[in-house]
Amino acid sequence: MEYKIINATTAELKFYGYIDTWYNGADDYTRTLEALLKQGITDVNVMVHCYGGNVFEGAAIWTANKTSKLRIHFKVVGIAASMMAVILLSGTSVEVSSMAKVMFHAPRSSNGGTSKQLFQEANLLKKMEKDFINAWKQATGQSDKEAQQLMDGTDYWYDADECVKFGIAKSIIPETAFVTDLQGKPDTGTPIDKVFGTYTAAFLDKTQKMDNNAIISRFDLQNVTAQSNDASILDALAAQLTAKDKRISALEKSNEEAQTATIDALIANKEKALGLTFEANQKEQFRVVGKASTEALQTVLEAMKPSPNFKDFITGENKSTPGILPTTLLPKSIDASRKDWTLKDWADKDVKGLESISNSEDVEIKAYFNKLYKAEYSD
Repeated sequence: MEYKIINATTAELKFYGYIDTWYNGADDYTRTLEALLKQGITDVNVMVHCYGGNVFEGAAIWTANKTSKLRIHFKVVGIAASMMAVILLSGTSVEVSSMAKVMFHAPRSSNGGTSKQLFQEANLLKKMEKDFINAWKQATGQSDKEAQQLMDGTDYWYDADECVKFGIAKSIIPETAFVTDLQGKPDTGTPIDKVFGTYTAAFLDKTQKMDNNAIISRFDLQNVTAQSNDASILDALAAQLTAKDKRISALEKSNEEAQTATIDALIANKEKALGLTFEANQKEQFRVVGKASTEALQTVLEAMKPSPNFKDFITGENKSTPGILPTTLLPKSIDASRKDWTLKDWADKDVKGLESISNSEDVEIKAYFNKLYKAEYSD
């Protein structure tokens, strides 16, 4: 993450934007703290302008602050909302500018899914709420009832005075204390260029000279030293980022292949169970469902039952296999319940079944229908 060394014991870290797995994530944050600790830093001023983000990444950052040997001093320069507001509670101290805003609310989810998945999601959100409440009580000293109110679905906004009043922050500080000359992050070029430019800017000082030791330590670069020229160090960094990108791509491909194999196995097993082969377009529809959720595909396939053979229903030769006619689910004892039916009985009680019998190409079923017909209309 972007930081600068203030003096021998103090560093200033910039936490702007959103909490996510790639940028402002737990891995990036903890690696930065470790790098600062190695340089003899004892106090870190974290400049905050963050809208919240991933709860799990935030929870890991919260824990890192609680367990770090560094003293973490949060200074809110703009906004600390949602998960970032919870992270504030893990600091050694919190200060806010006179125009800063802090917002707490219950954890939220935008995921869809089956009823089972939604129930699981709700259960997870309740556990997150419990964590938020405990963090709030620990930092502010408020009661369980007061902390519980924050989880009622409302966005609770606090200005600088309220932050001090409710124990979120220690004090309000003048805006001049937030002046920083950190380099801006470039926002042009290919994705790898953006990342490369971001990390390069993070280690530039006022004279535009890179801190080679910081870069080598931060990214564990190989085959370069502090005495290597800037181009060599940048090449080593680019090579490492490219290698990481390739590993991620390989992992994604492997996961996709494993998912495809699982989907094809589910389809093949169902074909075997039903004793048939699905049409190509039907298989493709199954694959679309499976890629969205293998659990959903399993549910769809499990709902498919073997189609009955009319001959079995009429003669009773396959009583162990229940089946579905166009209109009703027939009992296993079809031969006993329908063996005395006349053509009129079929027409009155199951006209669809009668239609199927009359159109059947099966020799025995044809004979059965002819027998019914002759019995009804012979002189």
